[in-house]
Amino acid sequence: GAWYMALSHAWGPHVDRDQFTIHLYKSDNLLQWNHLGEIPSSVDFCECPDIFPMPVDNDENNVKWVLVAGDGKYQVGQFDGNMFHHEFGPFRGDYGHNHLATQTWFDGSRRIQIAWMPRGGRYRHMPFNQQLTFPRELTLKSTSDGPMLFKSPVREIASIRKKKHHWRDDYLQPGENPLSAVCGDLFDILLDIDVGEATAIELVIRGTEIRYEASDKSLYCLGLQMPVEPVNGRIDLRILVDRVSLEIFAVRGQKTLTACFMPSPKASPLQLSGVGGVCRITAMDVYELRSAWPT
Repeated sequence: GAWYMALSHAWGPHVDRDQFTIHLYKSDNLLQWNHLGEIPSSVDFCECPDIFPMPVDNDENNVKWVLVAGDGKYQVGQFDGNMFHHEFGPFRGDYGHNHLATQTWFDGSRRIQIAWMPRGGRYRHMPFNQQLTFPRELTLKSTSDGPMLFKSPVREIASIRKKKHHWRDDYLQPGENPLSAVCGDLFDILLDIDVGEATAIELVIRGTEIRYEASDKSLYCLGLQMPVEPVNGRIDLRILVDRVSLEIFAVRGQKTLTACFMPSPKASPLQLSGVGGVCRITAMDVYELRSAWPT
């Protein structure tokens, strides 16, 4: 029966990140706002705060509140109508260079998040220098560290899929590339792979390498590192490839890495290989995508 607003406060003409605080306001009419107080936070918040309720494991009788910072860091807790109370976290929201100003909306059945991908004007000769991520559906699931957000591209991406390439239970020898016949520059890649004897798994997308190292259980891309713990010896990845961006989802969407990249026009579209030993492609679907814009 009321409206709430989380607002970032900063004082003075020149402020640093650590001078921002998040305050909560309440209104009955969206015109007059009452200040409820500063939200106690264990996260280094800056701008663009977001706060919303979510059921844990789809259980409507177990609802938690999620408080998200602009860079995607979040914590989980309770909201009593006057203040947010921290219980779990903070958790890292994304491992990429280009994931800021996250905001969500609710369409009646889904909590959907989108983020800003700044690039600082490095798209030479282009009439733009920034973009938004693909919309992601959020779910809140139980883990050993408490309830955590899981992210998945919204289902509407199926409307821009074209040709599908499919593999299942294929052994991958070092030096092989099962993706050599795939063409295009826009892809939706779903990969489940048993690491087996391989010391590393390499996926090269238009000249940019995504590499999983079995020794430290980490995924590397564009100088970034994201921990990816295998489940029963297997890792799962979903990768959205736009013309100048990579959105990587791992561990069923518990971990994400969002980054802009500059593809090589001379490189092969896709390459997949194992390093140091045989691995097994449990399942892999590669969809060529068409543009979301009308012709």
